Amino acid sequence: MSSPTRTHVLGLYKRLLRCSMNFPEIAREKVAFNIVEAFWLRRNTTDVKAVMRHYEAGQATLQLLQTMSRAPREQQAFVDWPADPVAKAAAQKRASTEDSERTSS
Repeated sequence: MSSPTRTHVLGLYKRLLRCSMNFPEIAREKVAFNIVEAFWLRRNTTDVKAVMRHYEAGQATLQLLQTMSRAPREQQAFVDWPADPVAKAAAQKRASTEDSERTSS
C-alpha cells in the first residue's frame, strides 16, 4: 500500500471517534481523549514510513476497539483502562451502588 493520503487519515480518525461512542460514558471519554491526543501529537509527521506505521497502528486500534465495543455492557465495566483516579473512583462507586441495589432487591 502506498502512503495514506490526508483523506485516508481523516477517515480513520472519524471511524475511531465513532467507534468510541459505543463505550460506556466513562470509558468513552477516555478513549475519545486518547484518540484525539494521539492524532494531535502526530499531526506534523512527514516521514512516509512513520505515517504508514502510525496509520497501520491506528487501523489495528480500530479493530481492537470494534471488538471491545461488541462486548456486553456488563463486561465493559470491568475493562482495565489506564489509571485515571477520578474515573476509577466513579466506576467503583457505581459498582458498589449496583451491588447494594441487587442485594436489597
